Amino acid sequence: MSFIGDPQNDDDARMLRILSAAERHFGTPVREVEAPPGPLPSRLLLIFDDRRVIATARPAGEHADIESRLLEALSEVTDRAPRSLGVTDGVLFQSDLGPDRLDGIIGSVPPGREALLAEEAVRALSELHAAAGEIALDEILPPPETGPELAARRLRAVEVLAAHGGTGRFDMEAATAVLAEPGHALVKGDCRPVSATLGPDGRLRWFDFETAVIGQAAADYASLLSDPAWRLPPDRLFAMVAGLVAWEDADFLDHLALHLVVQAAARLRFLESAAQRAGRGASGAEAETAARLSEVGAHAAGQSALTQPLATGFKRAARHHRKRLREAGQRQGPGARSARGGARPPG
Repeated sequence: MSFIGDPQNDDDARMLRILSAAERHFGTPVREVEAPPGPLPSRLLLIFDDRRVIATARPAGEHADIESRLLEALSEVTDRAPRSLGVTDGVLFQSDLGPDRLDGIIGSVPPGREALLAEEAVRALSELHAAAGEIALDEILPPPETGPELAARRLRAVEVLAAHGGTGRFDMEAATAVLAEPGHALVKGDCRPVSATLGPDGRLRWFDFETAVIGQAAADYASLLSDPAWRLPPDRLFAMVAGLVAWEDADFLDHLALHLVVQAAARLRFLESAAQRAGRGASGAEAETAARLSEVGAHAAGQSALTQPLATGFKRAARHHRKRLREAGQRQGPGARSARGGARPPG
């Protein structure tokens, strides 16, 4: 199916770019295109007569080239990521890992099955990090953005707790120093369940490595654990990482706790700010997500002496949003059920 006609809008132009690049790259017409509903995403499934390919239009060609090189190197040592099929005009072509995304599966299985999925997600991420340790990351990925100034900006997310009891005696200077440590591991970035697929073989694989850098591996596990798609208790998820990850750094769990409270606080701040800008209270789904993030932050804060002072603020935030959730349910009437997830905060 060749794209014919002049592009009328940004979506048309993006489609034209992807299909034109695909047909030049593979030398054969695209028969079908599959995409999620809504505005045309940068990621499409292209179906040829003899193959299925994921095409991803990156905003800059350099990003696509770097991601392709990383996937090529990873494919030599692990199957936990897609294979790169090359780049043309800034469009990255990858192997299709299948349609069963982890976030969708989580919402349709009982708690026992969800625990097995969480274990597989942690195990897949751990194997991915271990495999990345066998390749020359510094020859593929650009130097990461690190340093006290960036760390301090990220840590300002905990200021959201000011409205929920404050941050106690949290040592911002010490936390900045820990967060600014460079790290030497692959950090995939955006390790939420929406970026993972469960294959027919039962193995989970991660995709979308556009934001990959070299840094502290704990950041990836924090991204995974802080996602509100999970229904398992935060303490159980944290224990999975502690028990399944072959971490060699003695400070790994302290780093995990710090990254987790920062990411939970950042997502909580996003939700609360969005509700304030809209001049309304949180919806049931938003209140449920905010409560979940607060509970994740509270548990993580209690796992390290450095983050312990933040635990009270997170606990009070959780109680506040659980109360709002009950109030939202009462407004909706008897039998109303709030949807899980709500607006997706930034990763």
